Amino acid sequence: MTTPDDPSASQVAELWEDLLAELAATAEQYRAGGWETVELHPGDVTALSGQYGDRVGFDVLVPDDEYRALEAWFDAGLGVDDCEVYRTAVGDVVLLLVVVRDETDRRAVLYPAFYDLDDGRARSLLETVARSGAVRTYLRRLSGDYVELRHDDPDLFAPPPTVDRSADVDVDPPTPDGPVDDRDRSADVDVDVDAPDDG
Repeated sequence: MTTPDDPSASQVAELWEDLLAELAATAEQYRAGGWETVELHPGDVTALSGQYGDRVGFDVLVPDDEYRALEAWFDAGLGVDDCEVYRTAVGDVVLLLVVVRDETDRRAVLYPAFYDLDDGRARSLLETVARSGAVRTYLRRLSGDYVELRHDDPDLFAPPPTVDRSADVDVDPPTPDGPVDDRDRSADVDVDVDAPDDG
């Protein structure tokens, strides 16, 4: 994870580790409920506001083995019809735990992400998606292949209403059963699987 160069960087890194732990625990809850899961552990997350071509959204770099598992699901026709996003913040850094779900086949993809409100690219991204009415996530491996998810409710990825600047922040992510206070939901998720041009 790339963390901002400010006094809260160590605090954010600690919270990121907590988020990864909660991701694992949440995936285990899904599996205990009879779901199949793919857990993604990003090496980096970048807010895209058009600085690299025409992509606007979150570029999430994942390991090759995790990407292959993800791609295999989508190639086999995974139908994503539900998305849940848990949001928390420390300082100006917003951390996200995203669960995209295929309710019919009971499959879930889980990944964390983050952005820094001090970053002009992140602010530009939020402004752009607020106008367009959709936010995209590019789940990418190093070679450039990616799976694109389009969420038709950008508020899912907006900063939480209350930004907690204390160091003691509890992580309470989405779960497969019943609502939790910080969970948001969207049923509109479009999927596109792409690979870079050879030319």
